[in-house]
Amino acid sequence: MKTNFFKIAFIFALFISFTCTAQQKLDLKVLYVGYHPEKPMPERLGVFTTGSLSNERFKKEYEYRYPAFMDYLNTYFAEVKGVDARDYNSKLSENYDVTIFDHIPNLISEQVVETDENGQRVGYIPAKYIEDDFDHAAIFIGHAAPVMTSPLGSKLDWYCLCLDAHAHSLNTGHPIFKGPLNVSLTMEDRPTPSGAFHYASGRNLPDTMPMWQVQTEGYLEGKGYRIGQVSSFDGFLDSPETEFISSGVCTKDIDAVAIGRHGNFLLWGFSASPDYMTQESKKVFANAIYYMKQFKGHKIIAKKTERIIFTRQYIDQIKYGLTEEGYQDYLGLIREFHDKNEKERNDAILKKEKGEKLTEEEEELANRPSRPRQPDMPWEDYIKRYMGGFFEQFGTDVKAYITYLDENLEYISFEKDKGYYGLVVDENVKSLGVSNRQPELLTTCIELLEKGEKMELAHKILKRYTDESFESANEWRNWYKNNKNKLFFTEAGGYKWLVNTVPNHEE
Repeated sequence: MKTNFFKIAFIFALFISFTCTAQQKLDLKVLYVGYHPEKPMPERLGVFTTGSLSNERFKKEYEYRYPAFMDYLNTYFAEVKGVDARDYNSKLSENYDVTIFDHIPNLISEQVVETDENGQRVGYIPAKYIEDDFDHAAIFIGHAAPVMTSPLGSKLDWYCLCLDAHAHSLNTGHPIFKGPLNVSLTMEDRPTPSGAFHYASGRNLPDTMPMWQVQTEGYLEGKGYRIGQVSSFDGFLDSPETEFISSGVCTKDIDAVAIGRHGNFLLWGFSASPDYMTQESKKVFANAIYYMKQFKGHKIIAKKTERIIFTRQYIDQIKYGLTEEGYQDYLGLIREFHDKNEKERNDAILKKEKGEKLTEEEEELANRPSRPRQPDMPWEDYIKRYMGGFFEQFGTDVKAYITYLDENLEYISFEKDKGYYGLVVDENVKSLGVSNRQPELLTTCIELLEKGEKMELAHKILKRYTDESFESANEWRNWYKNNKNKLFFTEAGGYKWLVNTVPNHEE
């Protein structure tokens, strides 16, 4: 009787445990897109396939990354489905609240490079993996973000595949750190990433800063783990459908985006599968999935159609590069890069001489010929390379560059393949003496049309700085009147005045 009592009690405890666990699951339908281990491994192992995970490590982890995600997601969410990336199509996302892309699906359209009669490139359409009208809420892990979303105009660009295991500069007030799963972030002071000191934004950084550990192993440990992805912060927040959530340890500037949202797309730049996530980050990632459900049906408003587009935010970096400190910093980076490559080569050779087994990457390094360090680039050559098309105008006159930038700050615009990463001064706007990033530009041009003055100039400016093509002053006036409370200026989106179409936008 006593034995039966304990059996019943044990079974009842299991039932209660199971019931409580089930009740704790978040009411969400989640679709996971990865590489299913029952399918053959991809034949070609490149960065788009592995995320720069070493080939040996990729082959080893091919069996358990997918199951690790499925077990994890089933722990937190009511309905979960997994699909091999090679079998994915966008229709599958229609029945789910959030789709997670851990690996990249098959192409739906190849890249197109347009050339003129001389073979010069005049146009380019990037390869696409999802459709232009993809409006499902989606999370992209690491390199999947820029590969899949940049062709659609996302700001989740390929700034650098160089993110390690720790986050910093967190927006701790963001909802993903608040719930629905309770999480208490453990912050630890760690050395500030050395790469950040090479940027203008890093000149006054402390030696250490509070950081949060996201994964238990990072690529910097040298064991071949998958590398994380960061996107550029320049112009990232200049449209209403973006959020900066966190940066992380990487080789770029201190504001590089490690976790961030653009429209219905979220970059989770950290690379770890759940079996390499910390207990805290497991909860935060689950919260991020839950948070993204509200963006199903949303779309990008400000499309970043150029991979590199100059923004005013970068002017401080230009000015820093024109200083002696900036010049010496550049030379130091070149030397550091060379010495690092040579050390990796020599380490691989030494390992081979000891008879130790080399990875494919180490084998390649060991067989590579030594490359002598190049002499330091002279100042004049550096300025010529650094300032591009402006060198013909100002040569090595640093003060002239800075004066030019300061005097024309409000008239700076973008033209592809011109100036410095497209930096140009819009002489048409300058002739009006009105900033192109102030709404007065629009009202001034509309008033000129209404008065019948400088009509060609006014039309040219209005069509350049908006996506509209009205012909009459009345049409322009009505458009401005109806949208003035929703208008915003975006530089990353092409130096345009656009209308905020975020659902439920308050007028």
